[in-house]
Amino acid sequence: AKKHDAMSEEEYFGLLDVALRLMIENTKYYVFFNIQMLSSTRITILELLYKYRTYYKDRIIWDKTQVEPAIEPGVMNSRFEDIHIFTKFNPHKRKFDRCNFGRGEFSNVIQGNNASRNDWAKLHKATFPDYLPALLINNFTLEGDTILDPFMGTGTTLIAARKLRRKAVGIELRQEYCDIAIKRLAQMEMF
Repeated sequence: AKKHDAMSEEEYFGLLDVALRLMIENTKYYVFFNIQMLSSTRITILELLYKYRTYYKDRIIWDKTQVEPAIEPGVMNSRFEDIHIFTKFNPHKRKFDRCNFGRGEFSNVIQGNNASRNDWAKLHKATFPDYLPALLINNFTLEGDTILDPFMGTGTTLIAARKLRRKAVGIELRQEYCDIAIKRLAQMEMF
């Protein structure tokens, strides 16, 4: 989820609060909530994490091995993002009851390039690299499951889900991003 510059802190919290609550209430398994803590989002994220602490299962660090330099002196580069995992089923247990990996086969740190060099990064500044949603979908869902991306952007999660034989639903407010996602899915069908 990306904060729109025109939103107040309260509006942004309200948007994420409703989205996270509905996902937790309606999922059968896990909610993976990827968000980067920046100075403009820090309070909102901390408030959300506190509000949903009883559903908090675990956290994955996405270590982006290459990053753009900070935009001004005295600001650290943002090399990682958090992927917070929520569930209403046994959140206090460290073990994932439904996963496709064995002992020691999945790390809570995922390393790889960010998406700044993919075809869609020029149009949408918060795109995922293809490997990130694919890795999570492959390890935490089964063929035939339905994946929801409530902040779909250009559709990378939907593409990964389709490649891995999962159903997918995306929600996006901006029509131009929906058009890109539709085009990408249509191109995928050709091959």
